[in-house]
Amino acid sequence: MPRLAVRLVLVPLGFTLGASAGLLTFVVGALVRASDQGLATLAERAFGLFSLFVLGGSQETDHFVTGLTALVVVMAAAPLALVALVGEIARIRSPLAYIAGACLAYAGLMLSLAGGFDIEPARLALAGAASGAVAGSVYWLVAGRGAGRA
Repeated sequence: MPRLAVRLVLVPLGFTLGASAGLLTFVVGALVRASDQGLATLAERAFGLFSLFVLGGSQETDHFVTGLTALVVVMAAAPLALVALVGEIARIRSPLAYIAGACLAYAGLMLSLAGGFDIEPARLALAGAASGAVAGSVYWLVAGRGAGRA
């Protein structure tokens, strides 16, 4: 199989898996932090969000779900897309570059959104950096190791 065809499969796959892993890391971190509120309250909120997605609701609920989905996509995908694009164009193959770049991108995004949360900016930046480290690592494992090989 020609290398270009392999890259055309690996880059989107690495991006999808990396962004998903970064988002999962952020969500798990948020759930662990929220577990201070009690497992019953946490389960109730999780079921409430699940029922909104599955069962639907009013038009206002649909707009909320659409907005939340857009926010999640931006939070998970945009920073990794920037890092992956730079890495592929510059033919960077170093795992440190992808991990550090994603850490900075995710932490920067979290800091820019810090005003809308009731969480300290440093805690959000740390959560973003952890998400970026996971996203960058997964992307590098799947696609970044062969960057620029077409």
